[in-house]
Amino acid sequence: MRRPTLLGSLVVKAHACVEDGREPDRHAQDVVALAEIAFMSSSLRAMRRDVRPDDRRVLRRALGRLPVDHRAFAGAREPAAVRRFLEVLSA
Repeated sequence: MRRPTLLGSLVVKAHACVEDGREPDRHAQDVVALAEIAFMSSSLRAMRRDVRPDDRRVLRRALGRLPVDHRAFAGAREPAAVRRFLEVLSA
């Protein structure tokens, strides 16, 4: 059975955050939750190695909809660090 990687899950949810207008808050919360998991597991180096240009573009578009004060970050233990993780991954 195929299972998505953490990076794949994050990119799919970022895409949903941008493209699916039915539940934008849920998608935003999922993006932040997945990014927090990746941040807490110190996955940045591996994810940066594996992220593709198209993935970066999707992540940047999602970040455009997730300002620093977005309520999705309120549930994160370290909201600023999670936001920064997404910025670095999408750069």
